[in-house]
Amino acid sequence: MRRMVKTSLLTAALVSMIACSPKEDQSSTAGAPVTLNAVAVGSNSSFSVQNIGANTVSGLKSLKYMISSIQICNSLEVSGTAFTNAAGCATLYTGAIPGSLADSTVAVPFPVFTDMQNGNYADFQIDLMDAASRAKLNVNAALPAGEYHWGVITWAAPIQFNAEIEVAGGTKIYSKATTSASGAHSVTTQDVRTGPSQDGVVASPSGGAFFKMPRPFVVTDADVEAGTGFVIDLVFNPEGVIRATDTSSDLSMTNYFKHATDGGFYVPMLSLTPVPRKAGDTNTKEIYTITDSGGESYRLELYYNTSDAGKAIRGASLIQMSGLVSDDFKIKSIDEVSGKLDFTSTAIAGPGFGPGGALNGFARGAGCGATQIVGVNVASCALDATVVVP
Repeated sequence: MRRMVKTSLLTAALVSMIACSPKEDQSSTAGAPVTLNAVAVGSNSSFSVQNIGANTVSGLKSLKYMISSIQICNSLEVSGTAFTNAAGCATLYTGAIPGSLADSTVAVPFPVFTDMQNGNYADFQIDLMDAASRAKLNVNAALPAGEYHWGVITWAAPIQFNAEIEVAGGTKIYSKATTSASGAHSVTTQDVRTGPSQDGVVASPSGGAFFKMPRPFVVTDADVEAGTGFVIDLVFNPEGVIRATDTSSDLSMTNYFKHATDGGFYVPMLSLTPVPRKAGDTNTKEIYTITDSGGESYRLELYYNTSDAGKAIRGASLIQMSGLVSDDFKIKSIDEVSGKLDFTSTAIAGPGFGPGGALNGFARGAGCGATQIVGVNVASCALDATVVVP
């Protein structure tokens, strides 16, 4: 079946699929055993620019998605931030999506927002800020022999969150209950400058995202025959996911939640970086902060198998930290040239704005540096931390 999933910030297309209830073992075909491991690994720093603020780990109380499927695929066709014709896929997780929320042609009725804020959809949600809730994703499956280059994650439109974020000048912005909504635009009539925070809901304009594995994940016939075990870490960095502003006019794009005059939040598409490894091994993450000559800051995360002396990159994430939009750049390729790395992505002037280069001439390690990011010279680069993924 031909399927297109739009992940552009400028589209209102949602994904439609047939979903089934999560279960302990979601194997459907013979293959090597694989387990998903959903983990949150922060970087313990903070970012703010002008009147834009980004959440700290403690400031993000909850972030709940209804995840409908997780797959890894041999191939798919990418056009900007949309993808089509996924092929050679293995489904690792399927989740139940209630009622009309599984149908992309049906707008989310406002009573769903109210019901979610009243806790009526808890059984369908994954709270990425709660370890017990994330563990719902940690299912077992069978992985057929093949070469896998892509991860694909799909979800239902409504996203529930609870956050308090400090913006420049010390003002705090608190999430409040959504009181009305139109498409991906949510509004509250409550005072967002007065705590405590409450659960709010936005409707994502997109229902799917792809993630490129910088090196193919290969499962051989011998692995299947021997029952070689694998794990795919689904790594979520909770820091800087939600952005806030005390100026409502900043919120001109989709996926926003705001008060009419006093500010609001930007809530992103789902971002879980899939990083494969053999069972018994671990993955390690390098976290970098890069600032370009225009004052924009970025967080680059590179993953490698801990046992690999060459530290070959197995997963990557690049996010602009100083802007209101917090979606991944969606890295498509990483090439090594004379010991330095060149990245290409779906972004050219910020997440979601067409194909182009992302980062060129990057040197890993404590002396990290890069000649350009998104066509702008880099002013500074620092390796913030090297963390083993639990």
